[in-house]
Amino acid sequence: MKKRITFLMLTCIFILNLPLHAQVYTRILSDNEKISDFIPFVLDDFTEYYPQPDIDFNRVLEQDRKEGNTLYRVSVKVDQNYTIEDGFWAEYSEVLIWQIGFSAPNSSSLNFLLTDLSIPDDSEMYMISKDNKIIHGPILTEHIYDGAYSSDIIEATDVRIVVKTSLSSYHDFRINVKRVCQGVIYPEYLKTFGSSAACNFDINCSPEGDAWQLEKDA
Repeated sequence: MKKRITFLMLTCIFILNLPLHAQVYTRILSDNEKISDFIPFVLDDFTEYYPQPDIDFNRVLEQDRKEGNTLYRVSVKVDQNYTIEDGFWAEYSEVLIWQIGFSAPNSSSLNFLLTDLSIPDDSEMYMISKDNKIIHGPILTEHIYDGAYSSDIIEATDVRIVVKTSLSSYHDFRINVKRVCQGVIYPEYLKTFGSSAACNFDINCSPEGDAWQLEKDA
């Protein structure tokens, strides 16, 4: 019995520590917060966003229905192949900023699968909505597994990926935006992903959701 308790305790410790190590925050800024409060470097004006293909979500949902898929679809995955060459560099003294943007105006959100990814130890990555109200990051080298990273859902139609690195290590930075996932927009007569029943509160609403901000990033 003593050995069993010890094993269970070790298992719980491992499970509790794993998400803390791997956690990347997604912040939705309030009207009183500025992006400069969370991004520790200068962000240049960025206007180049790659348009993503329009998706007929009604057709996708109808196909799901025909195939007997009963779970609500969150997004539609679109394979892509964007690399460093498709982004833009800016230099500030010893700091280099790389950016690439994506636009899908007919979607409800964007999220990304990155492969062949290498972020140097002195570098960090962020995913930021065009209006600077949503920040996912910092993404560090410790968050990458087998050269891949899958982002949180960012509830915006225009999102840029930003990497801050240095003159001494920028050549070690690699990235391939392998997949851009567009959030499904459901018809009004269907319950949408992220909606809540009348007896529940949206966790992003204040003041009801203020006490749950730590838990929502778990």
